Amino acid sequence: EEAAAQGLVAGANAAATALSRLGMAPLPPSIVGRGASYLGVLVDDLTRRGTSEPYRMFSSRVEHRLSVRPDNADQRLTAAGELAGLVDSARALIARRRGDRTDRAIAALEDARMGAAAWAVAGVDNAPAGKSGRTVSAAELLAIPGVGYARVARALAAAGESTASGGIDASDDSVDASNDFHRAASSPGELARAATILAAVAEADPTAAEEATVECYYAPYLARQRRDIETMRKEEAMELPMDLDYDAVGGLSAEDREKLKEFRPATLAAAQRISGVTPSAAIALLRFVAAQKLRRGTMRGLAVDAGRGQTAKRAPGRIR
Repeated sequence: EEAAAQGLVAGANAAATALSRLGMAPLPPSIVGRGASYLGVLVDDLTRRGTSEPYRMFSSRVEHRLSVRPDNADQRLTAAGELAGLVDSARALIARRRGDRTDRAIAALEDARMGAAAWAVAGVDNAPAGKSGRTVSAAELLAIPGVGYARVARALAAAGESTASGGIDASDDSVDASNDFHRAASSPGELARAATILAAVAEADPTAAEEATVECYYAPYLARQRRDIETMRKEEAMELPMDLDYDAVGGLSAEDREKLKEFRPATLAAAQRISGVTPSAAIALLRFVAAQKLRRGTMRGLAVDAGRGQTAKRAPGRIR
């Protein structure tokens, strides 16, 4: 599979070069960028890091593995594939329509909000209460295992009818509307409209409804992934102690430890450039070294405070 992937990239780029007079261009970063696809990770690893043994693709090599998933491959790559001449227009049209429906469903899920008590009355009794009575969106509910698209759609339809007739109060009395952290509960019309959109999407293309569900489920984890990647970019210059005990670092594979012990990188950036050291290993290193520095700083502060206390005890009284 790795060899076939290289052949696909090489063949597409060769064809683009041969047909450049017709406006063809090499594969864009939206296909072969490191954050765009497994193809991009493979190409980047082989061309920038190299390898001393037969290259195998593992998910642990991919920083963006939560967003680079098989279930969203068509949405990530089809449009760029069409531009590169690898995807025919009929298939591209199907992907665009599915993407539009998925986007509509996600927007409706994010906009439909009620308090936890209102969700329970509507049929979703495991909605999180949230801090300070914060309302919960339908999209947030789909991040909870066991809460499915159809169940949320039925709850929204029921809530839209009941709130309109006064049966359900979608708001939460404990919410401070003046606080920007909170968003008000949706109106009956907004709830009913969201339910209509979700039903229409599910009827037109069940795969779009499934895709919207998966995107909502992964949303909290994707947010954490983005924070981790941003932190890595900011902390690339972090120095790694030359006597760092890699056996004490949790989350490292046997290959990670072997490579790090062999090269003893001076910085986090240098560790990331070692062939065989995975992005998840770099994140584990960052957290371990940062925690060590924090502990040393805390102990140093305690030692200074203790020293000051002893000095104060030995200080002579004021002479009068």
